[in-house]
Amino acid sequence: MAGFYYRHIRLAIIIEYVSVEYELDIEKLKNSGNYDYFFSLKDELDFLNEEQYELFIKALIMVYGIDWFATTNHNLDEQPESIHYLWKDNDDNYSLSKDFYIKDVGESEYAYLSTYKSFYEYLLSVFTNESTEEIINYDDGWLKRFIVVDSEIYTRLGDRGSKNGVVDGYFKLSSKEDDLIAFEYISNYSDDTVEVYDIILEKTDNGWRSRRFDYWF
Repeated sequence: MAGFYYRHIRLAIIIEYVSVEYELDIEKLKNSGNYDYFFSLKDELDFLNEEQYELFIKALIMVYGIDWFATTNHNLDEQPESIHYLWKDNDDNYSLSKDFYIKDVGESEYAYLSTYKSFYEYLLSVFTNESTEEIINYDDGWLKRFIVVDSEIYTRLGDRGSKNGVVDGYFKLSSKEDDLIAFEYISNYSDDTVEVYDIILEKTDNGWRSRRFDYWF
């Protein structure tokens, strides 16, 4: 979706790019082959109807992206000229750059994602109001996952390791009512420990939304 051109001026650097709306194309992700595990879970979730399953997939992909520093906006594929990076130091000073480079000590890197408004509205279409606020303000105790500058949102770049020793796991339905479904993912580890991850889907005035979604990898 075409946006408008504007400029940021920080530290004598001028960045000009196109403001981009947020879009997550689930079908494109499915066809990529990179998310086969996610889509293979459908047979294990036979207690969900089609609408609830589609919500589950959207929430899973979003939570995965946030947890793994890999939040995606497919509109950026069509408008690569808008891609740029934000660099923030420990004093909350920031600068913008078209180039990705290795950060200096005390500097954090964020990638342009979309307009804040469009990303926030997408989150509201998947999560409850309370969960949306938690995602937007998510802080791992070190750095925030998202930064908003001039009505545009940037997502933290980084990496993390997977949880070691996962052997297998399964879903277990905890409660199913007309307006709420609660279930768990029970994960078994190689050291004989077990962890339980909670997922709650809630029917709101705007349809089904994810109220809680613990990610198990």
